[in-house]
Amino acid sequence: MVSIPLPLPLEDSWSDVLGKAMRGAGLDPAKLASMTGLAATRLDAILSGEKPEENVLRTLAAALGLRPGPFVELAGGRVHPGPLDAARWPDVHQIPSRYGDMIVNAWLLGDPASREAIFFDAGADADAARDTAAAHRLAPSLLCVTHTHGDHIEALPELVRAFHLRVVAPKGEPLEDALLAEEGAEFAVGALRARAQLTDGHSRGHLAWVVTGHPAWPGPVVAVGDAIFAGSMGGGQISYARLREHLHRKLLALPSETLLCPGHGPATTVAQELKHNPFA
Repeated sequence: MVSIPLPLPLEDSWSDVLGKAMRGAGLDPAKLASMTGLAATRLDAILSGEKPEENVLRTLAAALGLRPGPFVELAGGRVHPGPLDAARWPDVHQIPSRYGDMIVNAWLLGDPASREAIFFDAGADADAARDTAAAHRLAPSLLCVTHTHGDHIEALPELVRAFHLRVVAPKGEPLEDALLAEEGAEFAVGALRARAQLTDGHSRGHLAWVVTGHPAWPGPVVAVGDAIFAGSMGGGQISYARLREHLHRKLLALPSETLLCPGHGPATTVAQELKHNPFA
């Protein structure tokens, strides 16, 4: 099996962000070339991965409604969230696994007193999830799904059998035998409280799960699925505009100390994304 690099690299490069923004804005290369004054051949080279000069990056960002400064930072390799600080965020465990050519995250959050715990998404490797729970002496009883794309629920049946989990899925993306949640739904495990926020746009019923109640955390912990990544956001397969609105109005409006736990790539914080995310 191919190893998983730790800490995880960013999910998206500057060219990935460029492509997502173009698709979201409904712009083809010819239209973007016209808007920016770039020659078609030059833009084709950029879209093929040739990194342009800073002034061109800024021009492209402005045309696509991206923040030019963070976009230039991303292209320059200057966005580094770093590894999850276990001392600052105890009982927050990232479980990366491979799904085809992707790396997908499940997350396991625990109550320090009772050792009860909640999975957020299942990822693709039930063994890794079981090993994480055992290593930290956690007893999961609930699994909250952010969305039902295959990479996020591949290991779900096996985890349900292993831990006899209750499963909560988005109302807009129902799963058989799961409780269905919409915005505002709350579930408790030990001292932890998980509240659903609708963050659709990447998928039809996508939920982010805002978790509070741990006495040592400096702020909420949010399992954001594919709504936002460190330095980027998920693809707006259903609605780019709606997803981006959720980023601004809901996720990035949370306290700056909030920890964001995405479905791909490293953990980040609201403060980091307000500073470094081109879509923020």
